[in-house]
Amino acid sequence: LTEAEKKERDMRKTCKVGPVVDFQGLGFLHGLRMDRPAKDIQKALLAKDILAGTAGDPAILRLLPAFVLKEEHIERLRAALASL
Repeated sequence: LTEAEKKERDMRKTCKVGPVVDFQGLGFLHGLRMDRPAKDIQKALLAKDILAGTAGDPAILRLLPAFVLKEEHIERLRAALASL
């Protein structure tokens, strides 16, 4: 596996917590399907200094992580999602 594939696998495994019901995407373009409006999750994450976007589907939270994504970033996102 390439480093990018390993990071994607880690994101898929660790970020299905809290309001996340599904994970979609490929490479560094991710969508997390939420059990409530993504705009509400986006605001809560922004309050924790985590930048995310929304999509045309109101249940999808978009993530576009930097190529230099580290395990600590994934864990920070997981913890923030788990707390919601």
